[in-house]
Amino acid sequence: MFVELRGEALPRYMQRAAEIDRAVRRHHDELQRAYEAPGARERWREIARSWNFAAVNQLIREHNEWYPLEAALPMDPRTGDYVRIRGRSYRRAELGPHWVLEQFPP
Repeated sequence: MFVELRGEALPRYMQRAAEIDRAVRRHHDELQRAYEAPGARERWREIARSWNFAAVNQLIREHNEWYPLEAALPMDPRTGDYVRIRGRSYRRAELGPHWVLEQFPP
């Protein structure tokens, strides 16, 4: 009897990308609620500076470090860097106060 085994789990880089996307959406939704709270706009820069992005930024750092190897990205011999994906770098920017203020201007 022949049994075929198939991997059902997504590759780690795909799982991590989905985790990052979910975390960014969660932060966005929580910030939206905070932004709409009475009196928040007067303190918005302070709120943006104090928002905790540690967990999602750790995932982003892992993505930026491991994605090229896990996804077997080829190198661009002209630049010495990994090839762009759909014209963009695979690297993701970490979140911080700048991101909050871009999404929700004071």
